[in-house]
Amino acid sequence: MKTKKKAYAMLGLFVGALALTGCNGATEDTKGNILTYVDADGNVVGYTAEELLWNYQANGTALSTEFDRIYEVLIRKYYSQESQSAEYNNILNNATNAVKSDQETAQSNATANGTSYETEMQTILDSHSVDNLDELLEYYIYNGTSEFPGEKDTFEDNFYADNVEAMRDGSTQGLDHASDDPLFPSSEEYGIGNSGWLKEEIPYHVRHVLINVSATYSNFVNGEITMDDGIKLSNAIFAMAGVNFIADTNNYESLGTLTPVSGSSRQSFGQIALQYSDDTTSAVNYGDLGLMADSYVNEFRLGVYAYESLYNEEVKASPYWQANVAQITPGLKKDATSQSDVDDEQTVGMAENSPTVNEYFNDLGIGTIPFGAVVALARTSATSAWERDSNNLPVNDNIATTYPRNIIFNKYFNKHNVCVITPNEIAFNDQTGQISADSEEGVYSQDYGALPGFSTYDTTNVLPQFQNNVLTNSEGQIILAVRAGTSDYTGIHFIVIQRDGLSQYGSSLVEGSYKMNTAKTDGVADLSEYYTLYTTNESNYPKSSSGNDLTTYVNYNTQAVTGGDNNQTSRVSTIRDEIEGYSDAISTYIFQDLIEGDGTEGKIEFTNSRIESDMQRYIRLRRTSAVDEEFETFKDAWLSYAELLTAQESARTFGYIVDDQGNVRAPTSAEASENNPRLVPERCAIGFKGDKTSNADWQEGGVCYYVNN
Repeated sequence: MKTKKKAYAMLGLFVGALALTGCNGATEDTKGNILTYVDADGNVVGYTAEELLWNYQANGTALSTEFDRIYEVLIRKYYSQESQSAEYNNILNNATNAVKSDQETAQSNATANGTSYETEMQTILDSHSVDNLDELLEYYIYNGTSEFPGEKDTFEDNFYADNVEAMRDGSTQGLDHASDDPLFPSSEEYGIGNSGWLKEEIPYHVRHVLINVSATYSNFVNGEITMDDGIKLSNAIFAMAGVNFIADTNNYESLGTLTPVSGSSRQSFGQIALQYSDDTTSAVNYGDLGLMADSYVNEFRLGVYAYESLYNEEVKASPYWQANVAQITPGLKKDATSQSDVDDEQTVGMAENSPTVNEYFNDLGIGTIPFGAVVALARTSATSAWERDSNNLPVNDNIATTYPRNIIFNKYFNKHNVCVITPNEIAFNDQTGQISADSEEGVYSQDYGALPGFSTYDTTNVLPQFQNNVLTNSEGQIILAVRAGTSDYTGIHFIVIQRDGLSQYGSSLVEGSYKMNTAKTDGVADLSEYYTLYTTNESNYPKSSSGNDLTTYVNYNTQAVTGGDNNQTSRVSTIRDEIEGYSDAISTYIFQDLIEGDGTEGKIEFTNSRIESDMQRYIRLRRTSAVDEEFETFKDAWLSYAELLTAQESARTFGYIVDDQGNVRAPTSAEASENNPRLVPERCAIGFKGDKTSNADWQEGGVCYYVNN
């Protein structure tokens, strides 16, 4: 079936007359009234079915049922055409077999349960809300089974097959023409249109490495990780940076040895995922997560969106970004068309001067993890000696919160805002004493800046707020880091955006720096090509001018690991499923297409204006409702994420006390009850191996002093 191109038979919609009959002498009214009312003065008033049921029909639930019934009539009439007889017979055979299967199940259940066939068959009929076998057959003809589609699924599947590329792009003429030739246009009768999957969903293809840690994800300031956690976390980042690290466990003053690996020996991001990632499902796919889903935790999904919409300056050069960025920007109005359309009523906090959600994330900026913190974490996790002082005595009653590895982890890694890794050293690494222990950013280190992960690719055009490069993988892609977790895991995601959804023409590596293309570039797949619906074995697969296959979502992951999925057919199916399911209102557009035809083919006309009006009103409401629900969910997610980050900020800021002279001290008992848990200052890690007997920091009331409650 070619849904957009097949001429429709003229389908008549008939409203069955309602009649009330009974044993009290009810008679047929020739005027169409189904009941009459005689008032005290003897006046007779008649009521038609339409008048009596209008309020019911105006109800949303009733309209939905009416829509479903008319939709069913249209599709059933379609399959009653002679041209569809072969497909209908196939559907009928499958439905007949489904009924036979239910009969066999009823007989089997009757034997097993000691009941009758009739009892078990009635249970099956009730489960499908039908009264007899004839109705059950009709049910299966239209609805099908999980194994065999009925008329409805077959019709919609054929519609998708004919129009899936146009649904992806929003137009039969491609993404470039989606605005002037929309597949699903708006109309006065049927309401808002739809721009297609690429613009409505802004798909992101992402990869990650997940390193699980034992610290609970909701503990902002005093999480406790194991030595193995610290070693694995730091080793994964060392691999990303292209270095080997050896800690000197016999010399606490030693910074350890960093050895850059040669370019050819540097591990790819995928190899690192395979070796280190605790997400075993994506690890066997070399870290490939596929398309980022709405179900991802806020830190991951919204962290990527914040980076792409607010912090990534290079992608902003794309006209496509400017036209569509409002789709993923935090804190905008529902109908926003640019980043200036801020929702002033959605604020973070209840105070009069509380920032809007948009202001909050703009002011927050992207976070940082200094590479020196990675070295510090590796050093303090390498030996259990860092759990005891220089006299081999427990400190602070051996409270793990004050172990240096946990101090470093909580200050630099335990951050739920999206971060990049910088080539900075921190006070813990500083042997000159010039770096403030209160600094969270650290100070640039030439030694770290010369490492492969910081020196190979230029990132200053992407993140000009950093004077020096941030960490990239061996392919030059910036690595994002964010702390996150659920009831199932708690850890840190290291994320690479394989293909963003806001640069229509992709990016190219120019003189060691990724530049977003503002026009079609030979050898680079544009968004439509990247999400191609063909495998490399098919002639329609996108190619360069020289005939080479372009790199797309379909052929990107060519590495094979036992248990992994790099099957091109499977990846095409993934894209198809995403496109077909991206809107809850797709059936209303198919309905509109059934009614209107394509302008040159036959179309259906309502002969009952009330029903036509009902359907148009219902479709307008359903489309608007689908958009509203999606927006409200997205809006609430941003606010929830902002509230999480404000709680984190509050815990980190007020966890310890700074007096008027700038001296840092532990809170008093009263203050502690208000501010617990508190972030242990880095100075407590720096001075951990020294003599505690005369150090005021470790005395009661000192900034490093803790007592088990």
